[in-house]
Order: sequence, then structure tokens, then C-alpha cells
Amino acid sequence: MSKKLIIFGNGLGMALNADHFLLTNAMTRVWNCLTRLSEGEKTTLGSLKGIETATGPKNEDELATAQVALAYLSSFRAELGDEALSEWFKEDALNYPGTLNKYVFEVAYELYSYSIPEEKQELWNDFLTNLICFIRDTRSHVATLNYDDLLYAPFVDGHPIQNGDYVVNFQLSKRAAKCANTAPYLRDGFLKGSFTPDTFNYKGDCGYYLHLHGSPLYVSDTDARKLNRSEVAASTRTLQRHIVLANRNDKETIIRRSEILSDYWDNRLPKCIADAEEIILFGYSGLDLHLNELIREKHEGPIHVIEWSGSTHYPLSDEGDVVEDDAVTAEVFWETILSVPSANVHCLDNILDFKEWSNPVDCPPF
Repeated sequence: MSKKLIIFGNGLGMALNADHFLLTNAMTRVWNCLTRLSEGEKTTLGSLKGIETATGPKNEDELATAQVALAYLSSFRAELGDEALSEWFKEDALNYPGTLNKYVFEVAYELYSYSIPEEKQELWNDFLTNLICFIRDTRSHVATLNYDDLLYAPFVDGHPIQNGDYVVNFQLSKRAAKCANTAPYLRDGFLKGSFTPDTFNYKGDCGYYLHLHGSPLYVSDTDARKLNRSEVAASTRTLQRHIVLANRNDKETIIRRSEILSDYWDNRLPKCIADAEEIILFGYSGLDLHLNELIREKHEGPIHVIEWSGSTHYPLSDEGDVVEDDAVTAEVFWETILSVPSANVHCLDNILDFKEWSNPVDCPPF
């Protein structure tokens, strides 16, 4: 079977629980929670243009001035020094970088924190089993735009797979037993918790596993590292984070600040795109301009889209803005964005029913 690149968007979580994984809802829950942000921190963020103190930001577009304020404060600090800044600015303003860092972490952690309900367990386990077996057999690449650990937990901690008469806990982060290929099935660039990009070049064929917009697990103190899943909830909110939550015009700037994410986007993702005989876009909105540009530039093979049949699409302007005047069909949208033919756009009532990883053309379009 051919190696593919599977890119997961927020539709994966939305198929499980739309209320929990809708970004607007997560941002609202964080703002309304009495223990996540202090009143002073809310006042600081709420003083930014486009954000209401009473409700907080509702979407990434409303965070546009957040990065502007951060850039200006950094510039003032560099030009004037900390002593002058302490005379010019109130303490809340001086602490603004930490406040924004904390808020971004809290939203990402809110989306990260989810347990599969009992009534969805069978559907989710069947979905995972098919996906993991496909990655095991092809060592395909996986990239996600999400912060959650819906895939990270079963990929790293393991997922029960039938092996003959036995059920084994199969881990994609481990190498195959008794195999000449010494590489694990998936690599994410971390070695014993530390970000070590040279591990991508270690001997053996494997897939890459990339959190393109970061994760609550990724932090920096002296060096970039990955927390254990058990450490995330107790981790200090002041650690430097590697999480992209911003207006679309600021996403690349935030990626550039992160040694983890800049390596993923500059080096690993282009290789994944070029390696892949096919790309499967799963639950992806199509609105990440940076990602779309890379796919158009680096990929020559087929692209398949797996999305919810109830998705609504709007055209994009030449500047990349969503034009909400008139909705367009899925086939028109994807043909315009990435030249995906209508036969390769697969709209399902529940995308977790998708099982045709090896040959997506077997999944009926529309």
C-alpha cells in the first residue's frame, strides 16, 4: 500500500462532540470559568480593540490586536529597557505577555481535555482500529491542526488491536518487533522528552506525526520539550508554550517563534507532502492559507477530502478572507481551493464511519 499524508482538522473532534470542540464555545468556557483567568487578566485582555471584557474573544479574528500589543510591548522593552518600562506601564500591562500565554494555553487545554463518552466508545474504537492498522501497514504521515489528544493518546499510549488469538496494546510510537526496519511507525521529533529534530533523520522508514499548531504538551524553559500527558494539568501556566491561536495573519509569525513548529512547517511538512502518493484531508475546513499554499506547491498526486455532509462553505477573496454573502457547494469550494475534483470530495453524515484509508475512491462522493 502506498504512503499517504493524512491531515486532520477540527472536524475530527466535532464528529464526537460539536459543543465541546467548537472553538467559540471553548473560548467562552475559559473566559467564564472563575479559576482560569483572574479579573485583572480579563481586564487586560478585554482592553484590546475588538475584545469585550464581559464576554471575552469569541474567535481567532478577535485576537488580531493581541499580537499587535505583544509586538509593541516587546519593541518598547527592547528600546527602553525594563526600568523605563516599569515607570511607563502598569503592572498588568507589563505582565501582558504572560497573560496572553496563559489564555492561549487555557483554551488549548480546554479542547485537549476530553473523555470519549461511553455511547461513542464503539464508534471511536472502530475508527481508531482502522486508522492505526493503516498507518502500521503503510507508515503514512499524520499531521493535525488540533490541540487535543484524541489521536496522541492511542498513538503513543497504545490502542487494543487483534493479533491472531490475542488482543495487544499496539503503539505507533514504538518500532516493530523482529523487523529489519529499526524505526518506529511514527516519529514526532522528540527523544526522551526533548525536541531533537535530528531524530527525523535516523535510519529506517517511518511516518511523521506533526502537531502543526502545537499542543499543550509542548513547552520551553531552557530547552523545547514535551510533557508527559500526566504532567499537563499541573504544569505551570508561565512556561513558554508552542500553541498557535491567533488571527490568520499572525499564525506564521507565531510559528516562526517556535523552534518546534518552525521545524515542522519548514522541514517536515514539505517532506511529508512530497513523499505522499495521496493526501487525505480529514475534517479540514480548507481555510489555512499557509497549508493550502504548501500543498499546491509540493504535491502532485491525488487529494481526497473527507468532510461532514452538513458543512457550509463560503468562497475566499483574493486576500484570503471568507466571503459570507453566498455559500458554495463543497465541490466548487474544493476545486477552487486545491483543485480537488468532485469525485474526490466525500461527504459523510458522520466522518468517523470512514474506513477506506487504503483506497478513498471506494468511499462514494456526496
